[in-house]
Amino acid sequence: MGASKGVLLSGIALIIGMYSVGIKKADAIIASSASTRVYQLQSDANARSALRIAVVDMIDNSWSTRSQTVIFLGDTLMYDIDNLSSTSPRKAKVTCRSRFKGVETKIVAYVQEGTAIVNRRGRRVGSNWTITKSYLVPSTESFITN
Repeated sequence: MGASKGVLLSGIALIIGMYSVGIKKADAIIASSASTRVYQLQSDANARSALRIAVVDMIDNSWSTRSQTVIFLGDTLMYDIDNLSSTSPRKAKVTCRSRFKGVETKIVAYVQEGTAIVNRRGRRVGSNWTITKSYLVPSTESFITN
């Protein structure tokens, strides 16, 4: 009788141990996917910052097709400006990339020249630019990794 109680208690302990290991694995998967989602959100925000930096760089009249790399909050941001139209109103396509902790985000935006910026003497020194369309290109990487 004593041996059967020992076997029963051992079986119950084994079952509880298996459940606790399963719960730990589930917690690890949830924590991993949550941190990956945070990295994705930060990468998205950094790519949008790259777009704003590109638009600000286009304010002066010397804008042209170019590529730029910017270090921002420990992240490397890249943007490419492609001229689409040199007639008034000028148009351009801006492609921005951000990679944060292994998660990459790409945004493609179309911008159009707006109102002129003039100095005190009435001389044109640049133009305001308006983002007419922007697209967040979906990532092909999976969020959950084991």
